[in-house]
Amino acid sequence: MKAGDTHTAIVVSSRAPLTFPLLEETDCRSYPIAFLENEMISFQVDDMSCGHCVSTITTALKAADKDAKVQIDLATHRVQVEPVNADAGALADAIKEAGYTPVPA
Repeated sequence: MKAGDTHTAIVVSSRAPLTFPLLEETDCRSYPIAFLENEMISFQVDDMSCGHCVSTITTALKAADKDAKVQIDLATHRVQVEPVNADAGALADAIKEAGYTPVPA
């Protein structure tokens, strides 16, 4: 196989698959491997004070990104989201629309 041949490597993540052409005689040990993971986004929501608040924020975040993983610590007022289809701005807007004040943490 020569560089530029049609053989490819496919990397699959929770997002769209990525396709890369394979190169001849490449020493893979010299290249770092990047793992495609979703980044955890954190907010401080100091006006969240009860279980109902937690439920409301969770529902709002799931409406913005139904596949997101949401973790909320009421004692520290910390909301952590691992999004799949939404960015930090959209998640912050969802919390704001639910009536709370998110601050990036």
